[in-house]
Amino acid sequence: MKTIVLISLSFLLFLSCTEFSTTDKIALDSTKMEDFYKASKPKLEIEILNIPKDSFSKINVSYVKAPLFKKMEPSKTIPLNKEGKFILQLDYSIPNQEIFLTVGKLYYGSLSLSKGLKMSIDYKIARKELIWNYDESLTFSGDDSSLNYALAKYSVYNIDEKQEVFQNLLEISGKKFSDFSHFKRSLDSLNQILIETETNFSKENNHSFLWYISHIRENEYYSQLLTYAQLNEISIDSTTLNLIKNRQSYGVTNASDQFLRNQVYSHYGLQKYTIDYWKRLYQFKKGNSRRYNQLDNFLSIWEEKLNGNPVNDELFNNLKFQLTNSFLREWQLLDIDGLSKVLDSIYEPKKSDLLKLKLWSNDLTYYEYEYNQIYKHLRTNWAKNVLSEEKKKLSKNKRDIHYIKSNATEVNSQMKTFEFGATLYDFEHIKTKDQLISNILSLNNSKYNLIDFWATWCAPCFEEMKYSKVLYEKVDKEKIEFIYLCTNSNSNKEKWENKILEMEQKGIHIYANQKVVNELMSELSLNGFPSYALFNSEGEYLNGLITRMKTLTINKLNEIVEK
Repeated sequence: MKTIVLISLSFLLFLSCTEFSTTDKIALDSTKMEDFYKASKPKLEIEILNIPKDSFSKINVSYVKAPLFKKMEPSKTIPLNKEGKFILQLDYSIPNQEIFLTVGKLYYGSLSLSKGLKMSIDYKIARKELIWNYDESLTFSGDDSSLNYALAKYSVYNIDEKQEVFQNLLEISGKKFSDFSHFKRSLDSLNQILIETETNFSKENNHSFLWYISHIRENEYYSQLLTYAQLNEISIDSTTLNLIKNRQSYGVTNASDQFLRNQVYSHYGLQKYTIDYWKRLYQFKKGNSRRYNQLDNFLSIWEEKLNGNPVNDELFNNLKFQLTNSFLREWQLLDIDGLSKVLDSIYEPKKSDLLKLKLWSNDLTYYEYEYNQIYKHLRTNWAKNVLSEEKKKLSKNKRDIHYIKSNATEVNSQMKTFEFGATLYDFEHIKTKDQLISNILSLNNSKYNLIDFWATWCAPCFEEMKYSKVLYEKVDKEKIEFIYLCTNSNSNKEKWENKILEMEQKGIHIYANQKVVNELMSELSLNGFPSYALFNSEGEYLNGLITRMKTLTINKLNEIVEK
């Protein structure tokens, strides 16, 4: 259900693409991609017209790029420059890169870059009502302007009819059908309505970009088929599978990301987990660890079992279940090599390499291992290049965030304490991410620090905090501290304090500037609220170990702390 929601929302926020003719299509998994990648990197320029100079500093531009890799990049916030402009150059020359953009309270929507785009917003008009994707006050120019015009207009074309279709899609995605063909027929009937809407729009607006509108819809359509089959563990007919296998990708969008990731996920679980495969887990061992002691015990029992000796089967099965979950991240890493080989055996090299990029997770803890396992299987030059560039970024980030407690500065920004056990600090004055994390870590010397990034308007944050609250009562306070880092985005200190009082959330609470929090999250490879960052007692960032409070048990948390 959640997957389908995201797919539908990405369609509603629709996208646009670069100004190609109908015959000048550049697929990422085609021979043309190598030459396209060598071109200049696309640039986005936004200008606010008729804006008073004293309003420049009040408008920030926030953006997030659709993912080429496994995870969406963290959102970033940048203020307008002194000329009332925002300029962004993308990292890579890739066709149709989707960007979700918020310009203060003036504009929210999505754009797509291949070569270059300029967008102008009339402040006098836009300040009266937030623009969603398209409005007459918007103007586009540059190489990518034509499709951005066309597809921005399409996003608001017959919007009520399309919303009704998306609502119906949500409903059928949650139903149980007798077989896959029954689900597909229901999906096809709704898909046909969207096809007719696209065709009518194209005729009425006399443009040649129907192929790309259709391409986005088809990505979502096939993603829905794959998602339903995976969730219900049913087979897809060979004709549909062949269409999916041979389908090309013409951009980096939320829809294409979901489609490609679903393809990759459909090939998971093919690796045979022999005893020798389990022994490969030892390569990730660092120091003494309770779970590796359990692994020693488990493999010892397995050896006895293989030698024909009597064993305690209940203990063996219990250990296997516990360790399978305990080593979940390590299993994902071990699967990269085998999964890459599976992809190579099914797809041609250009398509296979594009799918392998979805195995790159931006994991600061294991990025070198991930890089080596993926890179050795890549055969296209552009894919090798972008992966190498991503590795360089993470190498720099890891150097930047490897903080040592002894170098952290002491802080004196405590605001107040609440009787139920909350201590509040005001760090809104801190202007850099380095100062922010340094000050946070200085609060708890020689402890693990679990940082919860949240916002006063974030409903999922409150839901996760219910589980955090239970965990807090069970943890050893001498070993770990819970820190709740709240952004001042669309909030104020009064709202922050009231929400803490309302939830009676024990622990350390910090209030900080939105821009600084976003920069810190970006460096930690985190995206959206809630997000979690764990630092050990030496100030080292332990990336990816905690992603949800709801699924984090006290045993798992104790295991991490005792590693």
